[in-house]
Amino acid sequence: VPNALMTAELACMMPDNGGHILWVHRAFGPFWSFLNSYATLFSLIFEGGVYPVMFMDYVAQLMGIEFSGAVRVGVGLMLLILVTLMNIRGTDLVSGASVFFTVASLGPFLLIILLGANQIDLTETVQIAPHNTKWGAFITIILWSTCGYDLVGACAGEVKDP
Repeated sequence: VPNALMTAELACMMPDNGGHILWVHRAFGPFWSFLNSYATLFSLIFEGGVYPVMFMDYVAQLMGIEFSGAVRVGVGLMLLILVTLMNIRGTDLVSGASVFFTVASLGPFLLIILLGANQIDLTETVQIAPHNTKWGAFITIILWSTCGYDLVGACAGEVKDP
């Protein structure tokens, strides 16, 4: 929530396309803005390559088969090309696809919750965390799950009357 509020405040205060790169430039100058932009570029390139791999792992586990390296690379490249073409076509296509993928990914969870709501036993929810918790992995996942809100500020200039 703090990251989303910070993004909303900065995007309204500086309604220009560029988001965090412009914010860093205004606060710290061109050198740090340059470093921030290239660090973001490199992290997004590497992070973008993780998603096709995760997709293939999920499909392989769901279907109970192991894909060869060539199939994994081929499907991964096709996914990257598809997403790239969607982004080139424009924000309308991306927004519609985002809504579809959100409903498709959250739909099964909502269905499971609705079907199992009468079987929930809340007495087990007030337990202390187990002793074998991997706190490093836990904190990494929490931080990774909340990053990305600041990228919404990159299109603040497109908003009418912020």
